[in-house]
Amino acid sequence: MSKRKAEEEQTMDDPEKLKQAPKKNDNISFTPELVPEAWKRAYRYKCPGPGVFRCALTEMVFVMAQEAELLYSTVIWDDSITQSAGKKRAGLLFKLTCSVDDAVSQIHLPHCETEDALAVEGLLSVANISDDGVVFLEPLEVTDTHVLVKVPNLSTFGLVRDIRRFMKSKQLGKANVLLFHRTPWPNVEILDIIMLPSNVPLTEVKSVSQHRDAEQINVSPECVISYEQLYSVRTLPDEHKTQPHNEKFWPDYGPNYHSKFEIFLRTIPDKLTVMISDQAKKDIWKSEVHLPGMA
Repeated sequence: MSKRKAEEEQTMDDPEKLKQAPKKNDNISFTPELVPEAWKRAYRYKCPGPGVFRCALTEMVFVMAQEAELLYSTVIWDDSITQSAGKKRAGLLFKLTCSVDDAVSQIHLPHCETEDALAVEGLLSVANISDDGVVFLEPLEVTDTHVLVKVPNLSTFGLVRDIRRFMKSKQLGKANVLLFHRTPWPNVEILDIIMLPSNVPLTEVKSVSQHRDAEQINVSPECVISYEQLYSVRTLPDEHKTQPHNEKFWPDYGPNYHSKFEIFLRTIPDKLTVMISDQAKKDIWKSEVHLPGMA
């Protein structure tokens, strides 16, 4: 039996230690150090001791049994692994290492499911990918925001959906609309619209080369998206060209995070409103946008 396992069992048998055990709601928020890697960034943080620690950039939560340094980064999904098991990716895939074996007892991965989707039993699980293959971990609990699992080993973890159960749901998800303003050539102003699941961290989007030199425009990003439905963009005033005319939404978990729509601004307007509409012409997202150079 590992040292951590023995300590956990001893805690369960000791009422006083059980009272002192960290609760999932008593978490400490931290901002990790961003470590440059080949084509992306890794996240590093030294947990000062046992407790529950929430990363402010990725919203991942780590339940720690002792002091240790965490290093985690995104890696590219191999869809053949999930599809052969009847699963589809539902979050980023994170490689996790730690300076101390058995220091991480649980991880909580953020999801983007709506309340209706969470009512579907068995929809979400976590792919645990190591040199020995892949194991799909059943959640200890699924909250409104996270999927909680035990950590059997330090390897790679990613949230997945059961395809068959997903098809029985309403196929809705929480999403974020991100706007980036760029000037690729003199007198050419483009507003890029990126639509992503709400559990994709902004740091991952900004690390992509095509967005590094663009300026993010602050807007309220939240909306609810219907997967596989066509969406379109329009503006007020409507003098600005948008492309494409419409586009399907499907969860994008990288690594490129391409723009879903582009708005070519003829001028920098005094006021600009951007709207995203579904196939029924209903606005699912609307925001007044303030661009650099606006009066």
